[in-house]
Amino acid sequence: MQLLELQLTNFKRFTGHKFTFTPGINLVWGPNESGKSTLHEAICCALFGRERGQAVENWNSDGACLVRLIYSTDGETFLIERKLTAGVQRLCVLRGGEETDVITEKSAVEGKIAEHLGIRDKTIFNNTISIRQAEVSKLTSNSLSSVGNEIQRVLTGTAQGSASKALSKLRRQQTDIIGPPRPKNPREYENITNRLQKLAETLAQARASRDRIVKLEDEIRLLEEKFSHESKRLSELEELLSRHKRWAELKQKQLEIGELHESVFARVRKINDSLADLKFAQKELEEDANLIGKADEIADHLAKLYGKRTALEDRLSQLKQTLENLPERAGTLAQAIWAGGALVFAAAAIVLGLAKNPLFFLLIIPAIAILAKLALSKGLQRWDEHQHLNQLITSTQEELKAVNLEEQSILAYLKCPDPERAFARIKAYRSRAARTHELEVSIKTLLDGRNLEDWQKQEADLARELSIINHELEEHFAEYSPTTEEAERWRSEHASLLTSTANVSERLSKLRGELEAEHRNMRDMACIEGELEFLHKRKAELEFLNKAYGEAIAALEAVIQRVSEEYLPVLSEKATECLSHITNGRYTAVRLTPDWVISLDCTEKTGVAPSIVSTGTSDQVFFALRAACGELLSSGHKLPIILDDPFVSFDRERLERTLLFLGKLASRNQILLLTHDPFTLEWAKQTSCTILDLSKP
Repeated sequence: MQLLELQLTNFKRFTGHKFTFTPGINLVWGPNESGKSTLHEAICCALFGRERGQAVENWNSDGACLVRLIYSTDGETFLIERKLTAGVQRLCVLRGGEETDVITEKSAVEGKIAEHLGIRDKTIFNNTISIRQAEVSKLTSNSLSSVGNEIQRVLTGTAQGSASKALSKLRRQQTDIIGPPRPKNPREYENITNRLQKLAETLAQARASRDRIVKLEDEIRLLEEKFSHESKRLSELEELLSRHKRWAELKQKQLEIGELHESVFARVRKINDSLADLKFAQKELEEDANLIGKADEIADHLAKLYGKRTALEDRLSQLKQTLENLPERAGTLAQAIWAGGALVFAAAAIVLGLAKNPLFFLLIIPAIAILAKLALSKGLQRWDEHQHLNQLITSTQEELKAVNLEEQSILAYLKCPDPERAFARIKAYRSRAARTHELEVSIKTLLDGRNLEDWQKQEADLARELSIINHELEEHFAEYSPTTEEAERWRSEHASLLTSTANVSERLSKLRGELEAEHRNMRDMACIEGELEFLHKRKAELEFLNKAYGEAIAALEAVIQRVSEEYLPVLSEKATECLSHITNGRYTAVRLTPDWVISLDCTEKTGVAPSIVSTGTSDQVFFALRAACGELLSSGHKLPIILDDPFVSFDRERLERTLLFLGKLASRNQILLLTHDPFTLEWAKQTSCTILDLSKP
C-alpha cells in the first residue's frame, strides 16, 4: 500500500491544501505549530474516521470539514473521502480519472480499508506503523499483546480475529456452558441440573399422590353423604324452630299487647270516670260561685270575728262583774297600809302614854292624821274606779256591736243564719274544691301529656293488632302447643348439627383443596416427564458442546503455540536487528516471552527490563519493536510507516544510525517522517528523499 495524495479542506489550520507523496522516504519538515501532527491526524481520520465523541475541528470557516486520501494497493488506485462535519464517507476506485465502484455505507468502507491495510483496529495501527513522538514508549506488554494478536491473526489467516481472541472467546463460551458454580447468576447447565433434581422430586411426589387421591375421594364421598343427610335434617329442624319461634313471638306479643291493651283500656275508662266526676264536682262548685277564690279569706276573717266577738263578750262580762264587786275590793291595799301605819303610831302612843312619856302627844297626832287620810283616800278611790269601769264597759259594748255588724254582713253574704252554718258551708265548699283538684291532678296524670283521643286511638290500635295476632294464632297455630322440652331438644340438635356440618364443610373444603392439588400433580406428570426428557436432551447437548469447545480450545492452543513458536522468534530477530543497528551493537538481543514480557541483552548483562534503562534507550527499544511489528504485519501489503518526530530523545549518533535504518527500510515500505529537527532535514537533502516544507506558505 502506498499513499499518493492528501487533500484537506477546513481541517484545523489547513483550509484548502493538497500534499503529494512518493515512494521511499517523504520528509515533512516544519517548525512547531506548523501542522505536522495535523497531517498525521488527517491520515488517521481518512483511514479510520473521527473517533466517537471527538469534535470536528474547523478553525478557519463554517464550511464543510473534508479529508480526501488517494492511495494505491494491489495495482489499483483508491480514493477515500470523509466529510467529517456531516459524518459522511465515500470510497471508490480511480480508473483513468473516473470514479468507479463507489461505496458509501460505513461498515462496507471500514471493511474495505481493513482489507487494504491488513489491520482492522486503529489501536493496532497506532501501535505499529503509526508512531507519534509522545507515544514511542507506550508499547507496553498489554499493547504489545494486542499487536501480537493482530500479527497472529495475519499469520493464521483468521479473518475475524486472532487465534488468541478466538481462544478467549471459546473459553468464555465454554465457561458459559459449564463452569464454576455461580449462585447469584447460575448458568443454563446449572439451572438444568437443579431443575432435573427438582423435577425428579416433583415426579416422585406426583406418583405418590395417586395413592392419596383414592383415599381422598373415598373420604370426600363419605363426608358428602354425611353432609347431605345432616343438611336435610338441619333444614327440617330450622323449619321446626322457625315455626316455634314464630309461635313464641306471637304468644309473647299476644301477652304483651293484651296486657298493654288492658292497661290502656283501664286508663281510658278511668279517665272517662274521672272526667264525669270532675264534671259533677264542677257543677256543685258553681252553686258556691261566691266562695270561689274567697273561701279561705272569708273563713279566716269569720273565724277572727267569731273569736273577737267571743273575747269581747267575755271581757264585757268580766267588766260588769268587776263593777258589781267594786265596794268590796276598792282601796283594800291602801287601806291596809294606812291602817297598819295608824296602828303602829297608836301602839307607840299607848306605850308612851302608859309610860307617861311626853312623846305620847307627838305620836298620837300622826296616828289621828293617818286615820283621817285613810278615810278620805278610800272614798276618792272608789269614785275613780267606778268611772273607769263604766268607760271600759261602754267601749267594749261599742266594739262588740261593730263586730256583730261585720259578722252579720258576712253571714248575709254567705246566706247563713249563724257562723256555725257558715263554717259548715265553707267546709263543704273546701271539700268539693279539694275533690275537684284531686280529679284534675288524677286526670292530668292519667293523660300523661296526651289527650283522650290519643289514648282512645291507641286502645283501638292495640285492639286491632291483638285481633290480628289472635286471628293468625287461630289460623296457623290452632292445635299447635309444643312443650318446652321439645323446643329445647330441637335447639340442642340444631346447634349440634350446625357444628357438625361446619366441621364437615371445613374438612370437605380442605380435602377438595388437597384433591385438586393432587389432581394438578397428576395432570402435570406428562408435562414433567416431557420436560425431563427435554432437559436430559438439552443437558446432553450442553455436555457435547462443552466437549466440542474443549477439543476446539485444545486445537487452538496447539495452533497458538505453533504460531508463537514461529513468529515470536522472527519478531525478536527483526527487533534485535533494528536495535543492534541503532545502538551500534551495544544491545545484542530483544527477547519476548509468550506472555509478552520484554527483556534486553546487552554487552554487560542479559535480561535487562526496558523500565530500568534511559528514556532514549527505551524509546529506541520500543521503536525497534514497532518497526519489527510493522514489517511483520506488512507482509504482503507493504504498509506505509508514519513517524511523527519520534526521535527527539536520540543522540546524534543513534539518530544517524536510525535514519540509515529507515533508508534501508524505505526500499520495501513508504515512509512519512514528520520532524522539526534541522539535522534530519540536512540528512534528507543529502539523500534522495521527497521533502515537504510546511514552513513555506
